[in-house]
This record gives sequence, structure tokens and C-alpha cells, in this order.
Amino acid sequence: MKIRKKQRMLGGLLTLVLLSALIAGCSGNKEENQGEARGGKAGDGAPTEISIMLPSAAVTPPKEGNEVQREIEKQTNTKLHIQWVSGAYEDKANVTLASGELPDLMTIKSPDIFGNVFRTMTQQGAFWDIAPYIKDYPNISKLPQAIWDKVTMDGKIYGVPRPRALEGATFYVIRQDWLDNLGLAMPTNQEELFKVWEAFTFDDPDQNGKDDTIGFAGSLGHVEVMSNLFTKASGIYGSVTAQWKLQDDGKLINTALLPSLRDSLVMMRKAIEEKLVPEDAVTIKSEQINNLFISGKAGTKLDKSFSNYKNELELRKVDPNAVIVPIPVLNGYAPQDLGFLNMIAISKKVPEAKMKKLLAFLDYGLSDEAYDLAQWGIKDIHYTEENGERTKTDRYTSDSISDYLNLIYQYDRYGNTTRPNMPDDMKAMLEKTVEEKEKVSVPDYSFGLVSETNLTAGVELSKKIDDMKTKVLLGKESMEAWDTFVEDLKVNPDLIKITDELNAALQELKGK
Repeated sequence: MKIRKKQRMLGGLLTLVLLSALIAGCSGNKEENQGEARGGKAGDGAPTEISIMLPSAAVTPPKEGNEVQREIEKQTNTKLHIQWVSGAYEDKANVTLASGELPDLMTIKSPDIFGNVFRTMTQQGAFWDIAPYIKDYPNISKLPQAIWDKVTMDGKIYGVPRPRALEGATFYVIRQDWLDNLGLAMPTNQEELFKVWEAFTFDDPDQNGKDDTIGFAGSLGHVEVMSNLFTKASGIYGSVTAQWKLQDDGKLINTALLPSLRDSLVMMRKAIEEKLVPEDAVTIKSEQINNLFISGKAGTKLDKSFSNYKNELELRKVDPNAVIVPIPVLNGYAPQDLGFLNMIAISKKVPEAKMKKLLAFLDYGLSDEAYDLAQWGIKDIHYTEENGERTKTDRYTSDSISDYLNLIYQYDRYGNTTRPNMPDDMKAMLEKTVEEKEKVSVPDYSFGLVSETNLTAGVELSKKIDDMKTKVLLGKESMEAWDTFVEDLKVNPDLIKITDELNAALQELKGK
């Protein structure tokens, strides 16, 4: 496994003494650990007591000792004490981290993995570095290297990521039937996409004889995503405008400085002027965007591929011939998703022997049987089955069983793309799309890189850049004004320092 170099020394004699004491008190052996991993158990003998802190999306979290929890405990030889946190989990997590009274396992939300609080705690030795142990756990070790790369900090890995598919990030979907009606090919670059938008707006793609369609259903923020196509840079989760691009020389550059971003502003400004996008793009809401698309008034939108089937069913209520397909690649580019949502960290207060049992427990959480349990609950309680078809009961919802998906999840290569209820031909088409994207997808190379200047001055600087983009797109500032703005950015001391710090962190990541 590729491991990043440590970026800074742990500070303070007290911390070093604490770490030495913790390490000295740890014990265990590899043979025992591998046996636990193979069995998917936390160990033989008395059940392992595990305290866990997890977010809950339910009004009423699962009750202690419910049927699903008892089944998890049975399969893992554990006794679970779960603290479910509804609402502002991040606030509760930060308070818990600051107190030092940590549960054995706790969820760290994705944006907070490289935040100041968690980062400081890891540097002070509060959590186990699991990197040396990953290889001994079959389900954990099967997670793609691209995911591990994104959760590695200072050369160490401080938790097990809750995996998500890497491909199938939010990207353009298009009305294939409209392309066919107008004799147009699938667009392969932004110029072709723009021409398709014009045709969808002006050439009556639904053949109803009315001027009632537009090329793209999206907000102003969605319009700005076009810059990703020009710069071939990917923002976090693949769905927002990227700020950093990895150049051929291996260094990051802020995308605002790129001539290709200027090109995207020119094209998207024209799209707004020609009304190829909603006139209320500045204020339009997500629900309005989706309604515009499923009512048959727009030819493209940004969406996850798995929405195809649902959207197509809705569209066929107004147009029985509607067919929606994802655009696989544009400009030889597709955004790569983050590959995980949150991470479960192990407190360093537990000794090494128990830490291995906790890893065995988390390894079970990545298994087929565990995922099936969290997805469906217990048969004849949380779901019924007839002729191979499962139906969830009211108890699944009332018992808040889906909350266990915050603890149990599984890596699925096509998880962003297919759903069980899709027709086989649609599944096959979407799986092929994923495979095409895998060849060219671009991750967010800046994710996880820490710039102290960016933590302080970066927020305001990013806001200035975004505000200027918006003014240019809406015609409130000229392209010449943008050029002047970019020249000023090139000598902005904060941006220069942020760029230097991010590139230094990137070189540490690469082990150079």
C-alpha cells in the first residue's frame, strides 16, 4: 500500500510520553489478528464491548438492543453501545474530540477529516494509525487504493472509510430521443455540447411545434461546472466548480488562472445571453430544475446516472418516447467522485489487541451479509419476501434501520449508477458508461492537502473569485475586467502562498 510521508513532527514532550506509554501497553500478534479477520468476528470468548458514536438521520434513532443490533452482535461476538447523534453531528463530534473522552469508534465526517480539530487530535496520538494492519482484513483491504490515497494524512491512515463508488459522479445526462429527433450525434466536447443546447432550444426537439424548450436545466452554479470540462479539473464530489488543476509538470494551479477557464466563461456567458439555460438561473432551486427536466422542457441536466430510470418514468408521463442517457465523456474528461462518505476512527485509548477486534468488527461491516442486514433488516419483521421479491415493512422505517448504514456499507463499483429495480438493458448501458469513465476520470488532486494560509485567507479569496465569475457570466463585468482580475491574482501574495503550500503537501504525498 502506498503511504504518504509524515508532514510534521508530533509536538510537545507530554505528547511523546503519552504515545510511548500507549504503545508500550499494546500487545497482540499477527496470527491472532488474521484469525479474527478471516472469521469476521471480534474474537472468541466473552463478547467485546464496543462504544460507538454515529450520526442519525432519523427523528427517533434505533433503540438499544433492537433485532438488527442483536444480529450484528451475534455475528461479531460483540456488545454494542451506540450513541446516535441527530442533527448537528459535526458540533457534537468536535466537542467530543476536544473533551478527550472518546468512544472506541466514532464517525468523522468527510469534510472534517482534514479539519483543524481532527488533524490536531491525530497529531497528538488520539487515534490509531491502521495502515500497518489493513492487509490482514479481507474486506477492508479490498477497498480501492484511490480511496485509501484520499484518507491518508501525514503518511498515516486514521480510520476505515465508509466507501462509495469512485465513478458515476454528477455529470451531464441528455435526452437521447431529442438527439435522434434532430439527427444529432452524442456530443463529445464542450463545443458540440453547446451546439446541442442551441438545437434543443431553437429547433423544436420534442416536435410539438412550440417554442417551449431549453438546452440545459441548471442554476448559475451548474453553469459554472462547464469550466471543469475546459480545465479538466475535478472539484470535490465531482459536482462543483474545481479550484485546482494538476498540470503536466506535476504541480497544482488555481483554475482561475487558466486560459481554458476564460474560454468557458465566454461560452457560458453566451449560453445565458441566448437563453439556452433558465432565465432565473441565479435563483432557481434544485426542485425547480428537476421539474423543468422531467416535465419535458429541457434536454440536459447535471445528475447522478442512477436517476435515469426514475426520471425516465416521470418523463414518459408527458412524452412516452422519452429516453435519458448519461454523457459518458466530454473533452476526454469525466469527474471522479470522492469514493467515500465519512470515516470511522479508532480511539488510541484502546489497546492493540482490542483495536484488532475493532478492525475485525469493521471488516464485517463491509461484508455482503452485513450490508444486506442494514439494507433490509430482519425477514418478516422489517421486510417480507414473496417470489424472490422483497418489500420493506413499516417497521423498517419506524425502527430507523437505515441508520445502520452509517456503520455498515459496502464498496460497489456501480453504486452511483445502477439500482436493483432498473431494467437489465439500462443496467448494462450504465455499467458500460462507468467503465468508459474509469479510463479518463479526474480526481480532486487537492483533496486532503493542507495549506495553513488556505485555512485562513483562502475562504475570502475563493469568494472573490466566485463573485467575479458570477459578474462576468451575468454581463455585469466585461471579459477585459476578468483579464485584469486574473493578472492581479497572479501576484496575489495569499494565492501564491496557498499554491506553494499545497504543492509542498502534494510532493509529500508523492513521497518526494
